[in-house]
Amino acid sequence: MGCRNIRESDGVGVIDIFKNRFILIIGSVPSSTNHKEKSVAQYSNLLLVRQGQVWHVVTKSDHEVVAEICLDEYRALYAVVFCSGIGSADRTAVLQLAVNYVQHFLNAEYGSCDLSHPYSVPAYSECSGSPLSGGESDALMNFGQIPEGFCGEDHYLLSALQNGRVQIFDDVNVTAEEAIHQAITRLENSGVTYKFCAVPSWVTPDDDLFCEVCVEGSRAFTFWKELFHVPESGCEESGQYIIPMYHPMMQGKNNQFLIQGDLSFMWSTATPIRWVTSPPEVRVVLSDGSTCDGRESWQHLKHPFKAEGKQFRFSVDRLKVRTESGQRELTAFIEAALGVNGKYLSVIGGFRPPFCDPITRLHELKHSSCVELGRKRSTAGHCVWSYYTLATEQRLNEAFIPPWFIREGWLSIYDGAEVRHGID
Repeated sequence: MGCRNIRESDGVGVIDIFKNRFILIIGSVPSSTNHKEKSVAQYSNLLLVRQGQVWHVVTKSDHEVVAEICLDEYRALYAVVFCSGIGSADRTAVLQLAVNYVQHFLNAEYGSCDLSHPYSVPAYSECSGSPLSGGESDALMNFGQIPEGFCGEDHYLLSALQNGRVQIFDDVNVTAEEAIHQAITRLENSGVTYKFCAVPSWVTPDDDLFCEVCVEGSRAFTFWKELFHVPESGCEESGQYIIPMYHPMMQGKNNQFLIQGDLSFMWSTATPIRWVTSPPEVRVVLSDGSTCDGRESWQHLKHPFKAEGKQFRFSVDRLKVRTESGQRELTAFIEAALGVNGKYLSVIGGFRPPFCDPITRLHELKHSSCVELGRKRSTAGHCVWSYYTLATEQRLNEAFIPPWFIREGWLSIYDGAEVRHGID
């Protein structure tokens, strides 16, 4: 586990993680001692040490961290992390401890709960507060509290934890910071550099790890608006967007990751990447002198199809990125942003046009069916923006244009409309 280790002196455990020292060991207390806060929780060859909301399971022999048990702000157990090389007996002991804790937590919250049946287990997110006090939670983090005769094969214990919405991570041997370093250094000769950033105020909870990446030289990071698909012959009327020939979907490339542009959040919750904000240089300066940042960073951009810049920020889940698969996925994410290996990144939502929406525009023109037609053609404003942009770029003739756009006269409908980003 790199710099993670424990040294013990006079019953006091000390763990050093990135030079942040703390002293706290909780467990069964010999009757002869008066130092309850320094007592040792013993099971086989294991000790339990807490830092904040994370309990580190360490070996008594060499004080190496072999597992982590993670609690949230409500003291609900949400993840168990197993380090590479943990013994099978120690792994089973940690699983037993975790199942016992989750069972007590749910019983305290709901009266009773059967972890063997997934549909009978309420989600922790439904809790209005913690049913356990700090002292009660600490007391359960004790191998001596596992009921006598508590047993079960590992796969039954794992199933119980998964039913209790607990994530399990195996073969972890690096910190989140080390994982990001390894993932990015795999990008050989890419010119990509990185630095860690403070968690922005708009992120809650603030337990993500934020990073800013930059690319040197002539390369750039490119994010493409998700345009879904080019309609097949005979189905052109189903097209919703004007699609330029230079969009990677027209070149047979693979959309590797999808960003929710209305939230600046990754579409898939399985990936270690979470928040992704647009490159600062692609954002439009609004009439009040501001630019959209944070969750709204993809809303008002300078181009209808792509956001291209030299740097951007993203965050990772501190647990998921520490796995080997998490590191590979982060590497693939940066590669897709660079457009290498036939991959690209797309953004669904965002890229709002510098016009009012179709319903508002048709209402301004006193159109007889403004609501019905406006709802049917909700992308018409973006199509107008795309049409003008491609005409300026002299790439209009090769683009796909939905037949309804010309037939229904949307260029004429928007002729004379106010052109300004940020129109409500």
